[in-house]
Amino acid sequence: MIRQRVGLVLLLLVVGTASWAQAQTSREPVDLEIVNKIKEEGLKRSQIMETLSFLTDVHGPRLTGSPQIRRAAEWTMQRLRQWGIERVHLEPWGPFGRGWSLESFRLEMTEPSYAPLIAFPKAWSPSTLTTVRGTPVLLDVADEKALDEFRGKLHRAIVLLSPPREVKALFDPPARRHSDSTLLALANSDPSLPRGGRPATPSNAAPTNAPLPPGAPGALPGTPFGASAQQRAQFALQNRKWQMIYEEGAAVVIEPGRGDGGTVFLTAATMPPGAPARTGEGQRGEGDNRPPIGDPASRGPRPWSLDAPPIVPQVVLAVEHYNRLVRMLQKEVPVKLELDLVARYHTDDPMSFNLIAEIPGGDLAHEVVMLGAHFDSWHSGTGATDNAVGCGVALEAMRILKAIGITPRRTIRLALWTGEEQGLLGSRAYVAEHFGRAITPTTPPGGRGGRGGRSGASGAADGAAQSAAPGSQSPAQSAASAATAPPPPDAAKAAPASDTPPAANQPARPRDGDTARRPPPTRYELKAEHERLSAYFNLDNGTGKIRGVYLQGNEAVRPIFRAWLAPFAEMGAATLTLNNTGGTDHLSFDAVGLPGFQFIQDPLEYDTRTHHSNMDVYDRLQAEDVQQAAIIMASFVYHAAMRDEKLPRKPLVGQVIREGEMATTP
Repeated sequence: MIRQRVGLVLLLLVVGTASWAQAQTSREPVDLEIVNKIKEEGLKRSQIMETLSFLTDVHGPRLTGSPQIRRAAEWTMQRLRQWGIERVHLEPWGPFGRGWSLESFRLEMTEPSYAPLIAFPKAWSPSTLTTVRGTPVLLDVADEKALDEFRGKLHRAIVLLSPPREVKALFDPPARRHSDSTLLALANSDPSLPRGGRPATPSNAAPTNAPLPPGAPGALPGTPFGASAQQRAQFALQNRKWQMIYEEGAAVVIEPGRGDGGTVFLTAATMPPGAPARTGEGQRGEGDNRPPIGDPASRGPRPWSLDAPPIVPQVVLAVEHYNRLVRMLQKEVPVKLELDLVARYHTDDPMSFNLIAEIPGGDLAHEVVMLGAHFDSWHSGTGATDNAVGCGVALEAMRILKAIGITPRRTIRLALWTGEEQGLLGSRAYVAEHFGRAITPTTPPGGRGGRGGRSGASGAADGAAQSAAPGSQSPAQSAASAATAPPPPDAAKAAPASDTPPAANQPARPRDGDTARRPPPTRYELKAEHERLSAYFNLDNGTGKIRGVYLQGNEAVRPIFRAWLAPFAEMGAATLTLNNTGGTDHLSFDAVGLPGFQFIQDPLEYDTRTHHSNMDVYDRLQAEDVQQAAIIMASFVYHAAMRDEKLPRKPLVGQVIREGEMATTP
């Protein structure tokens, strides 16, 4: 009898919960007939893997400013036109600066025995003057006093920058899916905390995107100061090493790679410490966050700047090979290396581009729904998981919608961005040109750092700036070893997220009378098109399937997205988190108050193997996952294009200036 009662109670709970969930989602219409057509087209007639093979095997890598990215864009435009997509064109932005391509490279050990070495030049590293041969100099010092002993010994030398790095066994699997517990943590996380709800880094995760510690040379201004005294001393010493390398004119610098097992992570060349500020591309006035162009986080030149100072050739070597060289040098075994690097700068056209294409709308054609991803990549792999896959998903979503013959009410616009890896440059330029810009004045003396601008997604603009850090390494950054934590573990179906909203993510308010610490208000200069955008959907977290959506602090879209996700629960997508997520192009939209969203994805090997590495290649892509992502992207874009109203927005807090209107301060 007790068992029967318990069973009856559980049945009532299940029925009641299902009815409640249906009531929550039934307010937002979902066209299940179209959803089923999208699923059928995306599963039975998918072209996404063929698209991705062309973008990676044939047209990868795609470094911004390189001839290769131009060829990739030409192929992509041709394919879009074949599918019947309209208004396909390249929209220029810039100036960006100079492109770079690698023409040939080899690094070999010739004594005491011969061995080919796994290594890659950093992007924008110049050619060596000739083939470099010699015994490397190990610059392993404990303090600046010990560094003085190397003065006069580095001219035309092969310099090994660092001591050996310990390589541990891989006790954790490098590929992981979100578990019920990690998805639940995301759903219930507090967005006011940094990376709220993001799980811990597995012990073998490679530091693929190590941020600069605040206050270190080259660190972004306004970030919280968290480095220990020992860490600050280490970064200062690393900075002095680079300064001596540049002053003495080393022939080439070799660094140990992050990662192991033949996986090498790298981005752009390290600039001379204290390089003088230059005018031209990338330079901005105080408080001006316009996207032109170079690096948005630095007033100095970047390696892609047309007027960048001379750069020493730089190579990243697989850690196991690097450690072997160091151990032999420590044993005073005569080691000889031979290195030859031939690279080319491309200065004929300093402008870059975004690739734009549309499916025209109907009665609301003047309004727009956008989807996209960044088109550019780094250079050691073929840019598969970062981010050909996002482009492939967006392209496949456009193909699916065209193939099933929809007539959207709003115009659906595809945008594939360049310059993302250097600081969201392409999307920031597009947003500034079409929608407006947010100008955050410098915090007054004694004031708090940070934005304090818009309710809901504090830190969004800061996130856009943070993404610039990996684009060009400062001396401190090349030494950094902390990783951006990848979400973890273990395949399991998605746990339904609670519809109870987490604590509101409101900007911190100063105490009454604390005017000296009050940050100046953000000024928003908005264009007419700002009112006509419904939303932008982005994919840029690797090849893992979609598990839900980051709401970016926009609580009003929760019931809408809950309804849109409902048909995909069996495909593992059900989680909504109020959190924001950083480092990709939706932030350019969010920064000016437009609804911009990144999907939650399974991490798989993104942080441990592929992100900015030589293993970012087609073979790491997962066909079932990317097909699922394209289907969900297509459905979200379709439903956004068909709604009676645009998606709700977070309020702008600050001074709002619209085209043709007087300034207002909410």
